[in-house]
Amino acid sequence: MESTVRTHDVVARISGDEFVLLLKEADEVAATEVAFRVMAAVVEPVRLPSGDMVVPSVSMGVAAHDQDESVARLMARADETMYRAKALGGGQVEHG
Repeated sequence: MESTVRTHDVVARISGDEFVLLLKEADEVAATEVAFRVMAAVVEPVRLPSGDMVVPSVSMGVAAHDQDESVARLMARADETMYRAKALGGGQVEHG
């Protein structure tokens, strides 16, 4: 994922299979473009030690920061949009 973002952006793992991308000075259009680049990188097939191939899936929620919004609220909105993407069947990027 780190190879899909700019050098001044941040990729952070927040739990087992959940990650946050912090994009400095990115509007919703730019954030969506990054989300689709990350998605393309993540869904590349992976060969397991057993020889089996698996194709990961990804659901993403995009939330732009409002100056008056707390970080906790921003994270909650991104989480809500990610779960909305999952509810739509996964493999989606949703905005919130």
